[in-house]
Amino acid sequence: AYAVNPQHRDVLYNLSRLYILDSMPAKGLPVAKQLVKVDPSNPDNYQLLALAYVAIQKEYQAKAKGYENKVKELGQRANTSKSAAVQKAAIDSVAKLNPLTKAYGDSAKVFVDSALKYNTAMQQMPVKVEFTEFTATDAKTTLGGRVTNQTDADKSVTLKLEFVDKAGNVVSTQDVPVTVKAKASSTFTAAGTGAGIVAFRYAPIS
Repeated sequence: AYAVNPQHRDVLYNLSRLYILDSMPAKGLPVAKQLVKVDPSNPDNYQLLALAYVAIQKEYQAKAKGYENKVKELGQRANTSKSAAVQKAAIDSVAKLNPLTKAYGDSAKVFVDSALKYNTAMQQMPVKVEFTEFTATDAKTTLGGRVTNQTDADKSVTLKLEFVDKAGNVVSTQDVPVTVKAKASSTFTAAGTGAGIVAFRYAPIS
């Protein structure tokens, strides 16, 4: 599906989610980032990013722990062996492994920070955009969905839509004003005209 339509929001969401669930978060991360560019005002997408960073962090943490255990084992060998050659080999190996232990440990901390960043973005998003219809024909594409106001005040927002072809080129645009009461949802519809439309994207809503 991604090869056929790499711009489609649902394709990007499902592919990134499946990579993460199948223990391949490093592959899922760039797809999730592409998803956020297409669909930037849906907290579910930021949750995927947070999950991917957490999963990668755990992988790096496990590698750091593995190197740390190996260093301890080599240190014990160097301290207990009566062979000078064995001691030297162990010490040389420790010197090579220490930078790797630190590098993976430091990287794990960075991924934790990234996970927290996107988790916070997910929780603090004022507006949630969801899509319930995408019907494309040769001449016209219809898009429908809803905007949920997650704040305590009424909001008026504008959904700036771009209808794109398979390469991501803009075929048609439409600005859709939506008024939403506090803690409520409003539906919307939009239409893109022109041939070759296979997907859409929109600007972030603040």
